[in-house]
Amino acid sequence: MMQEKWKGLVFLDVKEDLIENDTDLGHGLLLRKATMEELSNEGSEWHFRSFSERRGTLGLLNQRLPLTGNRPGGHPISDPSQWRHAVIECSDPNLFYWNVNIAFSIAEVDLRMGYVTLESGATSTPYLEFSMLNIRNSLGAMFVDHELPSACKVNLLKKDLNLIIPKLNMEFPSEVRKIISLYLSLDNLPDSSPFKVLGYFSVIEGLLSHSPQPEDRMDSIQRQLIRNINLLNNRLKLIDRDINFSAFGETNITKVLKLLYAYRSAVAHGGKIETPIKAISKLRQTKEETDHLWVHDWLRLMTKRLILAAIIEPELVMDLK
Repeated sequence: MMQEKWKGLVFLDVKEDLIENDTDLGHGLLLRKATMEELSNEGSEWHFRSFSERRGTLGLLNQRLPLTGNRPGGHPISDPSQWRHAVIECSDPNLFYWNVNIAFSIAEVDLRMGYVTLESGATSTPYLEFSMLNIRNSLGAMFVDHELPSACKVNLLKKDLNLIIPKLNMEFPSEVRKIISLYLSLDNLPDSSPFKVLGYFSVIEGLLSHSPQPEDRMDSIQRQLIRNINLLNNRLKLIDRDINFSAFGETNITKVLKLLYAYRSAVAHGGKIETPIKAISKLRQTKEETDHLWVHDWLRLMTKRLILAAIIEPELVMDLK
């Protein structure tokens, strides 16, 4: 693998305050606003458009393009002050951009790059691996209701990168790498797809369970998951990255996980998902609506935290299986 510096265009929308100033993310990574020259590059513009077409979001503001001619499609804006395209610039030639994208995908703040230019002039298009990222329904991102990355989350992002990036440059079990690949592949599905929830449980089960022994009724997959998630969550508390069970008030963690598993089973077996969603809503004790997308978002964050635990302590996680 050739070792060289690189920079990548972030293909996700961000809040303006995130790129008002350049931000040092550590590890030789600089987050900054994209320049006119970078955005008007024929290659980057073509791939922005291609990504938007795949998502069904060609004319929306979260894919902003400068005015570069009379090419069809897109939403050209000639005033640079209105852009909020971000760039990740890497000065460390030993840091592979694929590992940085993996780190962003697991971190609380997702800034995955879709078009990367190497110092030699070669390019790469990682966006092909996450065509439906942050799409809330199969019609495209017409109803953007998720929180955009903002300046207030920068410290959390730095903390996550410090936990993840050094580990990705080391050898750890191939089983963990396979699980990370499975997790990343789920971004080819819109968030509204019930199969995505099944995918998150496949990731979790792949990390934390084994095929149960028929003669041991205490060895069910559900029991294994509850036991191991509790253990890893206690470990994550030590670094202030524990799973957000506080969303369910004072409810026992075991009860929460059983309800979430019931939701998973309803999806898997063609049952009524409304029943477990109502039960989950009661646990939350809030007027905020609890629907499939809320469950999706919560499960996605839990999946991220468990993958983080596997990256930090891979031997422990493998032993739990």
